[in-house]
Amino acid sequence: MKNKSLFIKVKSGKREEFLQTLSCLQNDRKEKTARNIFMINQDSEDQNVFHLNYEWETDEESESFFKSEKYRVFLGALKTLCAEAKWKE
Repeated sequence: MKNKSLFIKVKSGKREEFLQTLSCLQNDRKEKTARNIFMINQDSEDQNVFHLNYEWETDEESESFFKSEKYRVFLGALKTLCAEAKWKE
């Protein structure tokens, strides 16, 4: 299994737009045949902090995600909507 997590701090006033973006990505993920887990956890002390956790069955599925057009769109959204975003393995 391949695991990665993403720490995100959303810019003030951009939380709803960020959640809409995540909702679109999650709906797209449901259409895929690759087996992966995508979990969103919101920080209990700061509404603008999120932890996204990804888990893939294979390295190939992970690589496919990071090469996809949806991921490039997601990166653009992170740059626009977030004050900070850090990937962790």
